[in-house]
Amino acid sequence: MNVLQAMLARRSCRDFTAEPVTEKEIEQLLLAANAAPVGMARFDAIALSVIQDPALLSGIEAAACAAAPEAANKHPLYHAPAGILVSVKQEEGRTGEMHRMSAACVMENILVEAAELGLGSVYLMGVMAALSQDAALCAAAKVPAGFVPVAMAAVGHSAAELEPHPATAERFACARV
Repeated sequence: MNVLQAMLARRSCRDFTAEPVTEKEIEQLLLAANAAPVGMARFDAIALSVIQDPALLSGIEAAACAAAPEAANKHPLYHAPAGILVSVKQEEGRTGEMHRMSAACVMENILVEAAELGLGSVYLMGVMAALSQDAALCAAAKVPAGFVPVAMAAVGHSAAELEPHPATAERFACARV
């Protein structure tokens, strides 16, 4: 699969099997994460946490549900057997903004590599507000002091076949000047 094929194959998976993600697959996802562009090469401002402990995943899910009790989905991690959390160093102004943008690049690499490996994944944004406000969960996820979680991917084996996106250059409005 080439890079464009992996990008087209990447879909948000919201139904995972219980099959665990292998250590080899985790290593490949971390290699992809570490290949992401990071603003001003501030690799010290990004921290990753691989979460496979079912109790911690359940705790994150419970915190997300408590933070948004009106949400229809009572399983915001979609029963994924693994999560990869991206945290950034808390800094103000443009530097802090740069760290968050770098985290988005890291997350995209993880999601595309998951597709390359035949894994399902989903970018979890709804759980971040609850997780970032819970010091005990952050400590359990080994978020370093002075860092805040900003993005998380749920990763695992999809319970259903995920159809690739059609190749098109017309999804976004594009002005050519």
